[in-house]
Amino acid sequence: MSQQIQQATVATTSPRTVQAPHLVDSPDSSTECPDCGTTAISRSSDGASYCDDCGLVLSAAPIERSEPGWRPYEERRTGPASSVSRESVGTVVGASYGDHDGQILARHNRRLTYSTRSLKDGLREVRDLCTACELSDPTEERASYLYRQAAGDNLLQGRSREGIAGACVYTAARRYGQPVTLTDVAAASPVSETRISSDYRTLLQELGLGLRPPEPAEFIPKIATSADVSFRVQRRARLLLEDVTDNGTHIGQSPSGIVAASLYAAAQMCGTSLTQAEVAEAAGVSTVTISRQYQRIRDN
Repeated sequence: MSQQIQQATVATTSPRTVQAPHLVDSPDSSTECPDCGTTAISRSSDGASYCDDCGLVLSAAPIERSEPGWRPYEERRTGPASSVSRESVGTVVGASYGDHDGQILARHNRRLTYSTRSLKDGLREVRDLCTACELSDPTEERASYLYRQAAGDNLLQGRSREGIAGACVYTAARRYGQPVTLTDVAAASPVSETRISSDYRTLLQELGLGLRPPEPAEFIPKIATSADVSFRVQRRARLLLEDVTDNGTHIGQSPSGIVAASLYAAAQMCGTSLTQAEVAEAAGVSTVTISRQYQRIRDN
């Protein structure tokens, strides 16, 4: 009866492995548990010594405090986060994925139609562009929705998947007021800015999307952070932009260029050292653009 009770106690106690101060080779009545202090030490059939009261395993194994499925930091996946339903891009399943089931999945993966394969590759490109441009999750979801809509309307025929993906990302960024330009999207895309711009105009026309013009004030935090200007200069630049937008001087002009010129003008008014080359590099425009927009702001 005592042996059955002892076996039941061992079965219900959840053993946990810690770094014991010594390895118990042959437990006796004088051996104490370093955790609870009891001398009730037993040995299992595989040779491991454990405490009958608290379940402590007395071995030389390292401390095990991990959760199921835990991985060290250097072995973790560092790519984008898991996608939602509209952003699902699938993967290539190999035959080694679990014997018979893996072979079935690999066979179905090879039988994907061209449209499904194109949709999968395009959504992966959308996800990569959003990650490179540091866009928010709602923006990424909106861009994925636009790409699915473009694929459903046969807009991918005769056009580059990367170009349509870049156009969808830029459209979604415009929709949510993200300070992203075509140059930023093209810098992370394998296609040119001209190709993305052309596909963007096609996307607006074919899908009937109505977008408001980008507000220059949306680009102030991004360019000001890159140029490392003070909040005093940023406040002065906002006042200058308010005058520019009220008079309509910004219409038809590049938002990045006019914001960069406003920051340069504000720095000159505040006595801050800021060159046209520095603010042009932060905005991704040329110094000629800064000089031309600065003349507009000064005349205004």
